[in-house]
Amino acid sequence: MPIIDGHGGTDNIFYHSRQLFFKGFHANELCAYHELHRETVCSPIVNGVLFFAVPVAGHLDCFLVAYDNKIELVEWNTLTNLPGRKLAAMTEVDLQKNEFINSGTGDPFGGVCFWTLRMSEPVFGKVWTFGAVSFPSLLEQHRLVGLRVSNGILWDLTHIERIYCVDGLSNRIMSFTYNLAEKKFTGFTGIAFDLNAWIESLEHPLYTGHAMLGRMTIDTNGRIWVPLNGGSHVLQIDPVSRGVLQAIAFRAVRVTACVFGGEKLNILYVSSIPYGGDAAPVGDQGGKIFAVTGLGEGVKGREAWPYHMPETFMRQRNSMYMHTPKHNSKGIPYV
Repeated sequence: MPIIDGHGGTDNIFYHSRQLFFKGFHANELCAYHELHRETVCSPIVNGVLFFAVPVAGHLDCFLVAYDNKIELVEWNTLTNLPGRKLAAMTEVDLQKNEFINSGTGDPFGGVCFWTLRMSEPVFGKVWTFGAVSFPSLLEQHRLVGLRVSNGILWDLTHIERIYCVDGLSNRIMSFTYNLAEKKFTGFTGIAFDLNAWIESLEHPLYTGHAMLGRMTIDTNGRIWVPLNGGSHVLQIDPVSRGVLQAIAFRAVRVTACVFGGEKLNILYVSSIPYGGDAAPVGDQGGKIFAVTGLGEGVKGREAWPYHMPETFMRQRNSMYMHTPKHNSKGIPYV
């Protein structure tokens, strides 16, 4: 089941154009696993700690990235390990002391949604959107009532005006409404899943110790797939009934994030990180990325939502830069 060995583990992955992307071993690296060639290429693409990357629509070698308090547009040929190249500084986020960008994702409207975290007391998080209206794009902070620290946000593929957020402090998946016209989060609609309550209801424990909800994904039927960081399982959840439909076990205690991929988008990729310390269970495979097939009849997801750069800017970029030849890490051209 593991497809990628090593790279130090990750908790940030996305899938786009037959490639699985993830943060690399070095803090400034983005890696791409090419499904067709079964090869992984990593490259430093920022001058700091990479927090997230989002593909740019229509441009396979461009990404919107966040590091430090900056959001920038970079160019990287994902078939080589040549360093990425900064194309434009997009915006800067006003962060408080000890606050940092935790992660982010593309949204269905051509923009980006990301969340920040402050580790010192009082611990809190914020949710931001970076819209694709014009250049420079609009950066906006949002307040989601009841959500204290986000560890993941996704849109319901069956009802695009509904979003789900992981509250990292309560171990709950919370549901909110989203106003499509105003592009604003408008109201809390309920708890889609409560991990602590579900665990307490089981006759036989699913795992030992403490687990936290990781970064989730959703299938085209509206079912949520969420990893249990510390619980060695990924759960498939029906957010309407709040029930668990299946639990997939892994030989890694700390599974961290999951996304759909593959030619038919019916493979579940699951990332993990090493257990750490001398108390790691025998045979723990933390640090690998797993590929799970046979998920059930008709189960599939979708690729990562891309960021839509204003085309006037991209036309200027295309006139300034020549595309580099596409080679693999051994210098052999792909055909």
